[in-house]
Formats: sequence, C-alpha cells, structure tokens
Amino acid sequence: MFDLDDTLVLSHELAELRRTRQWKRCYSEFGRSTLPTGTPAFLDAAKGLGRFGVVTTSHRTYAEKLLKFHNLAIDVLVAYHDVSPRKPDPAPIIAAAAKINVLPNRCVYIGDSDDDVTAAIRAGAQPIKVCWTGHNAVGVLSNWDDVLDQLRFLHQELSR
Repeated sequence: MFDLDDTLVLSHELAELRRTRQWKRCYSEFGRSTLPTGTPAFLDAAKGLGRFGVVTTSHRTYAEKLLKFHNLAIDVLVAYHDVSPRKPDPAPIIAAAAKINVLPNRCVYIGDSDDDVTAAIRAGAQPIKVCWTGHNAVGVLSNWDDVLDQLRFLHQELSR
C-alpha cells in the first residue's frame, strides 16, 4: 500500500490548490505533478508481490483523478471520507487491508511522513519511509530500487 501525495505521485506543486480547495484549477494543473523516477518500472516489478492499494488523507475524487492522470492502476483506494479517524490512526490502513482481503500484519505501507509510519505501525503493517528529494535520514529510502529490495525482503519475511 502507498500514501499518494509525495509518495506515489509528486504533487507538492498542487498542495496550495488542495489546501484552499481550488479543485477545478487543481485538476487542470495535474501536469505540474510528476511520478518519482522509475515508478512505472517499480510497479511492474512489484506486481508479483501482492495487490496495490492507496491510503490517502486526500479526498477520493482528487485521488481517483490524479491516479488516472498518471495511468496508475491501483486495486483499492481508501481516501479522506472513506474512514474515520484518519492517519496517523491505523483505521485507513486496516480498511484498505480488509478491501484486498489480507490481514494488516501481512501488508507493507510506503509513505513519506511520520504519520504514514505511525499509522502503519499501529495497524501492524510494515512501514517503508521514502523521501524523493535526497534530503533523507537514516532508514529513509530515496529511490524505487531500494524500496523494491526492501519490499522483496519483507515479502519473504511475511511469507514465512
């Protein structure tokens, strides 16, 4: 499972439009968002490790449109209005796991914030923290190749 904004899609350029709820303009400026380098190859390589889900504090319409804009096929989406309370509470990750019919402790959650890590841990999922800017701390991954290596390792461990 993935966080959406600034994890699966680099959408920081849209943050102010989202914050001020200028949705029409936000949607028209999706071209200002990008995918982290190597995202399509990563998703293709990770296909055999399980189903994909997005857990986001963004609202569903925005999330669906952004995923579609970037041609990202995701099995399940849990967005802002789908569950309460929200991250860092574990409820959204637990809900996403239920939708893909897997226990949360058999899931990996990839995100860019401390709230993402906290939510994953509270849900019993394995967290992977990413930072695409290169200003990362120890234990924070900065490219999809490293994430894939960690994901493969966790998949092997969770399969035992």
